[in-house]
Amino acid sequence: MMWLTLPIAAVAAGVMIPSLIILYFLKLRRRDVEISTTLLWKKTIQDMQANAPFQRLRRNILLLLQLLILIAGLLAVAQPEIRSDEPPPTRSVIVIDRSASMATVDETDEDGNAISRLEKARREALNYVDLMGSGEQRERGNKVREAMVIAFDRNATVVQTFTSDRDRLRRAIEAIEPTDGVSHLAEAIKLANAQEAVVLENVGLVTVPIYMWSDGHIQDLEEVTLVGDTRFEFNSVGRNGTPNVGIVSLQAERDYDSPDEATLFVGLMSTDLESREAFVEVAIDGLRAGAGSVTLPAAAEDGPGYASFVFPLQRTESAVITATVTTEDALMADNTARMILPPAQQVSVGFVTEGHLFLKYALEALRLSRVVQMTPEQFLERAQRGQTSEFDVFILDRWVPEVAPAAPPDLDSAGNEIFDPTLPPGHYLIFNAIPKLRGLFTGEPVREAPYGVLEWRRTDPALDSVSLANLTYWKPASIVATEEVRILADGEHGPLIVEAAHDTVRAITVGFDITETDWYLKPEWVLFLGKVIKELGRGATAGSAEARPGGTLSTRLPAGVTQATLVLPRGDRVTLYPSEAGQVSYGPIDEVGFYRLQWKGPAGSTDVVNGDTVERAIPVNLLDASESSIRVEPQLELNVGIIQAVGAGDGDPRYSTKRLWPWLMVAALVIMMLEWFVYNRKVHL
Repeated sequence: MMWLTLPIAAVAAGVMIPSLIILYFLKLRRRDVEISTTLLWKKTIQDMQANAPFQRLRRNILLLLQLLILIAGLLAVAQPEIRSDEPPPTRSVIVIDRSASMATVDETDEDGNAISRLEKARREALNYVDLMGSGEQRERGNKVREAMVIAFDRNATVVQTFTSDRDRLRRAIEAIEPTDGVSHLAEAIKLANAQEAVVLENVGLVTVPIYMWSDGHIQDLEEVTLVGDTRFEFNSVGRNGTPNVGIVSLQAERDYDSPDEATLFVGLMSTDLESREAFVEVAIDGLRAGAGSVTLPAAAEDGPGYASFVFPLQRTESAVITATVTTEDALMADNTARMILPPAQQVSVGFVTEGHLFLKYALEALRLSRVVQMTPEQFLERAQRGQTSEFDVFILDRWVPEVAPAAPPDLDSAGNEIFDPTLPPGHYLIFNAIPKLRGLFTGEPVREAPYGVLEWRRTDPALDSVSLANLTYWKPASIVATEEVRILADGEHGPLIVEAAHDTVRAITVGFDITETDWYLKPEWVLFLGKVIKELGRGATAGSAEARPGGTLSTRLPAGVTQATLVLPRGDRVTLYPSEAGQVSYGPIDEVGFYRLQWKGPAGSTDVVNGDTVERAIPVNLLDASESSIRVEPQLELNVGIIQAVGAGDGDPRYSTKRLWPWLMVAALVIMMLEWFVYNRKVHL
């Protein structure tokens, strides 16, 4: 048992208990009154005898009851607590999950009120801090106990470095707020290891134990590495079986032949063990455009139930679309999703070539807003003047500003690859040339021979409905791709079509010249070209449609913009300054919603002009089926083995604290009522 304020209670007891006893020694002052008889005054005589000074105290039930009341109150002032017999370690790291699923409301407090998982985790962590005892006062033979606090979602933050001050630790834990990001643990563990993860004690070198509070729904466990024999405890919060309905996908497709017609697809997920109805509402530019109900199947043992809602749109210009599902569930962050529908106009293409008739004729056959043919020298001149942003997609024919290195580049001090990208920001379709992008290299030359395609991503938007089965090509480029590059098609000699990205550059590279194939004689060629341009153009005109909580919001502004203001969903404003290439970035993003970028100057295809101000709405959505499943994991599989969850939320005695002072106050109140009853009965007699 521990006493939080024992000195205060001791001082109060030293003053109040003697004062109460002295009151029973005092002699009452009475005035003389003549009466006819004392027959009826026996009780008064006894009272006078009892209050005679300096006589020994008689047995008095009122004095006993009042002493009990006073003692119970003084003990309550001392705040006694029954805590664990297992003392915390000298140093420890407290890690708390603040991801989107931790906002799930499926826990209860001591009074039975519903609270979120994060609130439960905070309370359990605060109990652990209380177990540490005071860092300012050392008990005989005990060492000062210190802890640090780390909060994590997709990113991790040290909210309190090592300290023995319990008040600072409590304030740091109470200040942790939920975010809408997914849960990644690797960075938090790296921070814990970096903050003096090994300390010297009498027994030698020992690692600092890590105590984590989370629902265990962590998406990067394979990247988590514990150092040595680090003690890791996973304290589980949350309850399985909690029903939740969320939007896990949102996309809109314009009809290729009728661009003013579009279809909105809303993907829904349910963790309810029973089928249920959900109401979906669609708003365009803030105005309700339509609604409907969806029947969601019951969740099974192997996963949640899925359903979709399809909504037709008639819209020529750009639109801000919001889809909201209305139903009773435990998580709010996934109930709304947002997107920007690009205008019906087709993308603009910059065609960089020394001359290619097959590509030129194919581009003329497509529904494009404009195609501007230029030489490599003219492209470089535009790039130097910062005029490449006027095109949604560039097609580079058998040329890039600089070919990819034949070997991996040098590494900096942190072990990262050093790149000097030569492509200006933009979206590119490149034929028979390998750009300088992260993870993409030039291999050994491939001998000239007829080759075929072995496999391709049939469900990828760039290859949807495109067959490569009958493609035969000669003289392929030798592409070497690492895990950072998406391979869209594999040939007999290696990767054939790949997608790579580097900062603000996205490129789909085709490792052959169309004139060295029989593809240009087949209709699949024009279909492939149209699909790839549409996919690249969609990404170019949609701004930062792929932004996610925990990531970085990044978009390119039109040439000439020197300053912009970013309005966050809660109304806060941040000033951003574009780079020379027109790129602005902000992050990490903590919450879902529309982020509105405002500036004065030229506007893009999806921007809204209001007077002299241009505004670009950038949607940020959760859209994560794993996070929306709100499943509570019973164990974690780490590099050191399987870590079983500790049910701290169910009353684990190691981190529980039973406060006795409320019961002492109740006892004092009960005794006070008994004393009042005895006193009134005695006076009556």
